[in-house]
Amino acid sequence: PIITSQTHPDPTRWYADNSPQLDLLTQPTAINARQYSYVLDREPGTIPDTIPDVGIRNDRLIFVGLGDAAWWMHVRAYDELGYWTDASHFAIKIDSTPPPVVSNLRWVTSPPSLPPLAGEGGQAPTSEIALEWRPVDDTSGIIPYHVQIAVNSRDFQSNLLIDETVDGKVTRYTFTGVPGATYYARVKAENGANLLSRSWSSVTPEYTLNKPPAYDVNRDEVVD
Repeated sequence: PIITSQTHPDPTRWYADNSPQLDLLTQPTAINARQYSYVLDREPGTIPDTIPDVGIRNDRLIFVGLGDAAWWMHVRAYDELGYWTDASHFAIKIDSTPPPVVSNLRWVTSPPSLPPLAGEGGQAPTSEIALEWRPVDDTSGIIPYHVQIAVNSRDFQSNLLIDETVDGKVTRYTFTGVPGATYYARVKAENGANLLSRSWSSVTPEYTLNKPPAYDVNRDEVVD
């Protein structure tokens, strides 16, 4: 049998819909007359028995409320001459549960960089700031994390400075800050079925980059 699905057409992709519909096609076509034997499990090569199952009607099988997992559908068909076909196999990946809320956000910083030399413009010195968080476990994995950083206010609408995504295998985001500015951050996870955490993480405590003293001319923390 050829197994297809209108609800879960791509066997390599994760879906949030936990009620897949499977359609079967055999040659010659024998709608309502074809008998099948099937197994639904989590193994790729299972062979169904030779006892017809009544769950498949009109060459279609519908499951309702499958659990989150990588499932495999295995089907054999029985013809009018009494022969059973070889088995066909079809993967169904389901993850209907949003990923957990991201937790344990913390700031990691490095010392301020040196200012430009005389004649190079006199811009304010900058520092590299890193935001880290605890990895999130999810059935379909975390594909991206969404990172938002606000400056000088906890308002992530009018004071939003950064709104980006990072690879789901990474739990660190680095950006360049300006001494004297105060930063706040929050993170949200998105899984392989494109479901987002139910809410953003808790907003980090504020982090303010200290300005070097005016008399520390070359910003090396030494008065010389």
